[in-house]
Amino acid sequence: MALLIECPKCKKRNSLKTTTCGCGMNIKKAAGKTYWIEYYFNSKRKRERIGPSKAAAEQRLRDVLKARAEERYINKDKAAQTTLGELCQWYLNLPEVKAKKSYRRDGEFIRHLLRIFGEKIKIKYLTAGKVETYQTRRLSEPSPRFPGKTIRPATINKEVTCLKTILNRAVRHDKLEFNPVKEVKKLPENNVRMRIISKEEVDLKKGFIRLAAERTKTSVGRSIPLHPQVKSMLEDLPRGLKTNRVFLRKGTPFSEIKTAFRSACNRADIKDFTFHDLRHCALNNLRLAGNDYFRIMAISGHKTMSVFKRYNLVTEEELSKVKWADENKNSGCIDTYMDTKEKGLQVKTCKPLE
Repeated sequence: MALLIECPKCKKRNSLKTTTCGCGMNIKKAAGKTYWIEYYFNSKRKRERIGPSKAAAEQRLRDVLKARAEERYINKDKAAQTTLGELCQWYLNLPEVKAKKSYRRDGEFIRHLLRIFGEKIKIKYLTAGKVETYQTRRLSEPSPRFPGKTIRPATINKEVTCLKTILNRAVRHDKLEFNPVKEVKKLPENNVRMRIISKEEVDLKKGFIRLAAERTKTSVGRSIPLHPQVKSMLEDLPRGLKTNRVFLRKGTPFSEIKTAFRSACNRADIKDFTFHDLRHCALNNLRLAGNDYFRIMAISGHKTMSVFKRYNLVTEEELSKVKWADENKNSGCIDTYMDTKEKGLQVKTCKPLE
């Protein structure tokens, strides 16, 4: 078993002890050298091209020596041969990936990953530490959507999740032995908005909009109630339009409403409000109207109570209407105890006095 040096001029592989190649090139002082390893397995000579790093070649040689001593199958280190750029391009060309609704978004995530990690970085050198450095750098970058603010942790978590997805898919396709950043933790997200729009700013909605399963994030169809005024507005829209779009700009469909929504907020003198905040408002107002959680979650599509709770905010207006005990009535508490299933533990409760 030995290390070999490939001559950058004639491509001949020489022993590590060789100073001058047969072509006359001084290998020891030459730039652009490539290292190989040579070993015997099952009485057959094998060679592997490692690259410009002598340390990487020595490490691979040690791995091979250990595997041979333990009589294990000697696999070529695929992570040392594959670059992040190559793997990302392979991933984006997969038919099942191209069919994803989030394909365009994934491409944006990958653009940032390649920009910071570099297209030529070998997967072998992608470590948890490098990903943490990536997270820190992204946190300091300005947000293109929100002037004066930086990239949110939720966005960075999605980018790192995209990286993990690519590496996991590569493992399933036998392009990698394992995912080197599998254990990287997500950044804590504190992106729960505390902005609830008031009745004076926007009218309530009711009626019905029916969403097919393919139009929802949860892939479950649902019916969303609308306010009668919205229903009346939709009924007043002109008929005979040569499009299935409901809202048009000068008779022409448009792809996004950011500009129109921002203009509407400015005219209504509403500050610090996003289109997604309407979802918070609707759910909060449905709760204030006395609807039970099951009905509201059926409208919103939430499957877990923990996520649903993030969309509800108890405002100071609600807290100001808290009910207090009547001081003129004989009220108070008497102690009552209830044994729990755990030995030696009791829970104290209160019961109003008659």
